[in-house]
Amino acid sequence: MSAPGSGPDAEARFRMLGRDFALYGVMDGVSRVTGLLLLPFFTRVFSVDEYGALDVIAVLTVLLATLARLALPSALQRYFIESRDGGRLDRLYSSLLACVACTALLVVAPVWPFAEALADLLLKTEGSATYVRLGLVTAALTALSTVPQTLLRMQRRITRFNLLNVGQAVAYAGLAVFFVLELEMGLVGVFAALAVAEAGRLLLGLFWTRSLLTFDVSPSLLRRSLRYSLPLLPGALVTHVNRTADRFLLLVFLGLGGVSIFAASARIALAIQLLATIFRQAWSPHAMRLIDTPGEERNTFYRRTLGYFAGTLAVLGLALTAVAPEILAVLVPPEYARGYRVIPWLIGAAVLHASADITNLGILISKRTATNSIAAWTGATINVLLALALIPRFGIAGAAIGIFLGEFVYTAALCTFTQRQSDLRFHNGALIGVVVCYVLAATALLNLTATVEQPLMSLAARALVVGVAAAVIVPLSLDRPARAR
Repeated sequence: MSAPGSGPDAEARFRMLGRDFALYGVMDGVSRVTGLLLLPFFTRVFSVDEYGALDVIAVLTVLLATLARLALPSALQRYFIESRDGGRLDRLYSSLLACVACTALLVVAPVWPFAEALADLLLKTEGSATYVRLGLVTAALTALSTVPQTLLRMQRRITRFNLLNVGQAVAYAGLAVFFVLELEMGLVGVFAALAVAEAGRLLLGLFWTRSLLTFDVSPSLLRRSLRYSLPLLPGALVTHVNRTADRFLLLVFLGLGGVSIFAASARIALAIQLLATIFRQAWSPHAMRLIDTPGEERNTFYRRTLGYFAGTLAVLGLALTAVAPEILAVLVPPEYARGYRVIPWLIGAAVLHASADITNLGILISKRTATNSIAAWTGATINVLLALALIPRFGIAGAAIGIFLGEFVYTAALCTFTQRQSDLRFHNGALIGVVVCYVLAATALLNLTATVEQPLMSLAARALVVGVAAAVIVPLSLDRPARAR
């Protein structure tokens, strides 16, 4: 007899998940590559400090957008199937959209008068108040556009979802180059291009979901959604802080130059982050369809998915780390070359962070979402404390290691809460083995890059390390019977 979660139904789910992953991947890959192609342009057109300013404002924009949406897209995911089957999806969608619009206004309006002071505090460069104001506009637009994007994803309208993101990326890249080169707008042109592209994504998303737009908003549905989402908001905010606090600490210790080199190297890690993001986009609808289904069938599907996800991205992350110095040499000027030291830790952090869509499923099953925030705050505290200790000694590498360890603590806490609050079990020992192997292999790759001067010999040695690591990681990531409670 086949084990639960390994029969025809489970294999059909994995095939469907794989198809969705491929569909998201092709189009999202285009949008991400478009953004990556801007890296050589930006690092050559702008000074190191200017590129650092661009990254700082981008971080601030994402933080404000996260606050403005109140984690309501998560509530839309959670109650999508129930509302659709009950004929209330239009009221749920419109209510959440209206709430995010009001919140975005409340978030942006009080900050607007202080743009000058905020710019002087963070950047200390001429005209930077304009960057901040354009960032505020972009934050509001981003918060709003997330709602129709979430709806399209839950409806599995994958082509339309991807076209939104590809269109935004292409429009941003084209407008940024035009504004900077033709209109000579400098960094203002980059921020203006981002705001225009985000506005286009929002309008198109609203057009494609217009059949569910209604003025008949429901206070009861909104209250229910907020009861679910608000306990998630502190976790969402602190998770963002956990991923970006390094920028501000680097700004304090190393200035905009340190932020710039760190940010440029982080763009290289986007190749693996892209795969993690695509997985999350494909995974959520499948996970939510099973979340209220009792039994080992659901739990085994979740457990197997986590193992495959962790093992695959760990190996791919090490492969990218092995060739990262050569990629940096091609894409960016020589002053950015030392940034290769942060890449494996940023890749590992991205994989750990994306795994939260699986490791927190027990929390969602129990609906005790406040524990998500506890896990996030714990990870963020570890990250900040380590960054404060490591940046003065190791520079940008210290910041990256702090992020990685913070995400590891966050993931471990989510696994612990999930297994306490539900009957979902993971292969904890095997997952820890994957992480340990990844850390050892990444450390070896960085040491080989720094010490072996002959290029071909260095590449061969790095390839050998990746091969040995893959031989250990792949068996660890395969499914095996979980321990009973």
